[in-house]
This record gives sequence, C-alpha cells and structure tokens, in this order.
Amino acid sequence: MSTIFRAHRIRLYPNNKQATYFNKACGVARFAYNWALARSRELYERDGTYRFNEASLRRDLNAIKAEQFPWMYEVTKCAPQLAIQNSLNSAFKNFFAKRAGFPNFSKKGIHDSFSTSNDQFKVIGKSVQIPKLGKVRLAELLRFNGKDMSATIIRRADKWFIAIQVELPKPEPMHTGENQAVGVDFGVKHLAVLSDGTVVTSSKASRKYEDQLRRLNQELSSRKGAKKGEKQSTNFKKTKR
Repeated sequence: MSTIFRAHRIRLYPNNKQATYFNKACGVARFAYNWALARSRELYERDGTYRFNEASLRRDLNAIKAEQFPWMYEVTKCAPQLAIQNSLNSAFKNFFAKRAGFPNFSKKGIHDSFSTSNDQFKVIGKSVQIPKLGKVRLAELLRFNGKDMSATIIRRADKWFIAIQVELPKPEPMHTGENQAVGVDFGVKHLAVLSDGTVVTSSKASRKYEDQLRRLNQELSSRKGAKKGEKQSTNFKKTKR
C-alpha cells in the first residue's frame, strides 16, 4: 500500500522546565549545524571543491563531542544529528541544484528549532510525551490518525510550536463506472447537455435570474447615451450596479 505524509503544526504550552530544555536543544541543534557547515567550508578551502557527506560529518561529531562538547548530552541526541542529517543536508541539496546560494550560518533567535525521531515523543490526546520532560500540553488534538514519523519543535518570538509529520495510507481513487469522462455543452435552453445524452435543466431560480439579467442588459444598452469623456447618467449607473 502506498503512503503519503502530512504535517500538523500545533501550539505548545511548556512549563518553565520544559521551555528551558527546548532552548538548550535549539542551541545544540544550531551549534551542530554551524559546526558541520564550518567543516564543509574547510574542505572547500583545502581542496577547492564543495563536498557534503552528512553521515561522515555526524560520525565525526559523535567521535569528539564527549571530550569537546559534553554539554550536548543534556538534550536528546536527535537534536544535533537531525540538524545535520535534515536541515543542513537540505540546504546543500538546494545549493547544488542551484535553487539557493551557499548555506549561511544559523543565528540565535532566527528560526530556532530542533527535530526528534518518532521514538523520542508520543502524542497522547492534547499533550505530547517527551522523555525526561513528561507531558507537554498541546493547544489542540493531532489532526491526522496515522503513524507519527518525526517532530520539529519551533520557537517563534516567545511562543513554542510542534510540527508533527504523520504517515498515512494514500487514498484510493474513486471509480464510478467505465465511462467516466464526458463532454459538456452549456446552452440557453438547458443548463448543460452531456455527451452521453444526459440533460441538466436549469433550476427555476436560475431561469428567473437569467430573464432578469437579459432585461437589465437591454435597459443598460438603451441608457448608454453618453459619449466618450462625458459622465454617465444616474439611471445608467443604477442599472449597471
């Protein structure tokens, strides 16, 4: 069965502890993004060719973070990993496809966010369960009923949001019969005549307003007396309106 993906963005209402964690996770994601981008620039300055291997960069960061960046362990491991795997990877794909310029460094306070995998959160009614944080209140229920794939927590000004991506079965096209396509001829006597012979008649209300429109058009034409540059009469304007 083929599937499709849908995302639902919902307002979050974290308490102080949860908001502090979110801020730290955004900082870790931003640091990882900038670290990997700086490494990519170093390779270019050394070899003269832009190369981007997100898997290699993630391995390199994992190899040194315990010694050099131990504070990264204060938040989910997904924050730095997905910042490189998804965000920076997407930025480089757009650059190589000439859809955008070379990626810029991420700045604090501008599009602050971090992502997490589906094993790091669970939607329960009007809340989302996050390890070490407990339940964070949601403004509304998740709109889609499917498999939760990933979540991105976003800060805009002083407000927090979560964008949850859900995998859903692709709806099957509706089949109403063998000959589904028909031609349509719109006319005056009938509203429409289909190529299979079906006649769609106008409703009484439609015929009533067609007659009224025809009469008003004739009346408008008879009151069109003003020459170019002259003001139209009050009766003309009234009929036109």
